[in-house]
Amino acid sequence: MNTAQSSANATQYRQNGQSFEGTTGGTAEPANRNDEDFVPFDLPQGFDISQFLEGARGHYNILQTAWNQNDLAKIREYMAPELYQVLVDERAKLGTEVLNNQILYVDASLVRAQQSAGAAQVSVHFRGKYSDTQNHEHPIDEIWHLRRELDTVSSDWLIEGIEERGE
Repeated sequence: MNTAQSSANATQYRQNGQSFEGTTGGTAEPANRNDEDFVPFDLPQGFDISQFLEGARGHYNILQTAWNQNDLAKIREYMAPELYQVLVDERAKLGTEVLNNQILYVDASLVRAQQSAGAAQVSVHFRGKYSDTQNHEHPIDEIWHLRRELDTVSSDWLIEGIEERGE
């Protein structure tokens, strides 16, 4: 979600001191599992990468529209509470005006997947282009970190972190 040069990446995702940038495309596995740059790719059983990424692109657009319209209730549906509060604070800096950022195109790739103690975590790398309120085009280069509780039936994926990778 383009947060108009937001600092919402204050919750950048790191685990064990490792930043997850990994391989793209959702199918590659690092050759050397002992490598300190190893990125986990352990998908939940029955996980459909294509369907998930199609949904992720749709959710990216939904959240951008919610951001533009200052629809915090819609944003809350997708966010972990800690990240939601960061985004509320960031959006407040922009006031209540409706923004006109438009997604020109966005693609998504799965760059990390991990399971542990009843939860699954994935990272999705979004790349594309958007047009801001002044019709200036900017790149989209973000990684969203999501978590889903596996021991709760029909649990939703919640966004825990947004890592803006810069222009």
